[in-house]
Amino acid sequence: LLGYGVDWPIDWREMWGYYREVEEALSISGPVNYPWGPKRPRYPYRAHELNAAALALAEGCEALGIPWTETPLATLSAPRGRAHPCVYRGFCVTGCSTNAKQSALVTWIPRAVAAGAEIRDLAMAGRIEVRSSEGHSKREGVTDGISDRAIGVHYVREGRWRFQRARNVIVAGYAIETPRLLFNSATARCPHGLANRSGLVGKYFTVQANQAVWGLTEREIRGYKGPPSLALTEHWNYCDAKDFFGGYCYMSQGPLPQLWARVQSTSRGLWGERLIRAMHDYNHQVGQDRRGVPGAGEQPRHARRRQGSVRPADPSCRVHVVRQRQGADRARARVHAACPGGDRRDGHLGAGRRHVPHGGHVPHGRRSVDECRRFRLPQLGHP
Repeated sequence: LLGYGVDWPIDWREMWGYYREVEEALSISGPVNYPWGPKRPRYPYRAHELNAAALALAEGCEALGIPWTETPLATLSAPRGRAHPCVYRGFCVTGCSTNAKQSALVTWIPRAVAAGAEIRDLAMAGRIEVRSSEGHSKREGVTDGISDRAIGVHYVREGRWRFQRARNVIVAGYAIETPRLLFNSATARCPHGLANRSGLVGKYFTVQANQAVWGLTEREIRGYKGPPSLALTEHWNYCDAKDFFGGYCYMSQGPLPQLWARVQSTSRGLWGERLIRAMHDYNHQVGQDRRGVPGAGEQPRHARRRQGSVRPADPSCRVHVVRQRQGADRARARVHAACPGGDRRDGHLGAGRRHVPHGGHVPHGRRSVDECRRFRLPQLGHP
């Protein structure tokens, strides 16, 4: 375990069951044994085969004598109901043509609609309405005789403010939109924002750091084949020979051609003939992506906006207002904020089966590079 938790109100073991529930619901593919962290059950689906970019990272790790493993992914490695497995076309960040990518748009949202939910797209939540009521409640932990209850959400849709009454308000807008909504919902009793008595809203709940480094290799990599990150190492997350808490996960990286062209033009200033010459090396680029979590720092400056402001910090974020119908009973509303990530395909879900990895037990939770090379697939860039 990392063991660097800072005043968490709950133990990580309380969350473990929820993580497992989500892994089963999304049919996460991953290695038989994950080399880091607490002992865990195997992932529901087998790990994906490695593409050439992942093999390059695996080779580097083995040369350094550090462990690596296949990346756990919310992308099907085998059929699930009516959803096809990944075919390694590599356009995961722009949309999945087979619905193998288990995004919210092919998992949670279709299930909600099937259960009677109403999705209001192109809406932005602006403020949570809170009503204070007199009355002491030991069960709810209120000690001053006033109970604050969320009763709905003000949101903007089609240029007009609207209000949705709700019995339950769920705030799940990731690291920027959640603090923004809580700050904008400040009241006389909560002048610094809802749920912010500790002053920690917007802190310790951050976007991940994400940097990449690239190099040229003589052999072809063809990074567009397969999901971008199919191998990883968390060695520096759990190694204590450093002067800071936490660490980084290093992942193999394979950018799409248009993304690589943008990197060349924006980071290196290449254009015209120089850009064309640089793109000739695209199929030989190999990279790794370093991902980690920064420290507490300050709250995002753009999260603190004047009350009523609804301009999103991230234009890709949208808030879906979901109304749950239950027969003839009065409608109960739930508000869910989400960053959908750009995927726009609907899908079908059916009863899934558990798929076990091939090859039985894998020592140390990973296959060697030589074992991985036995499965040479042209669609993954293998020669």
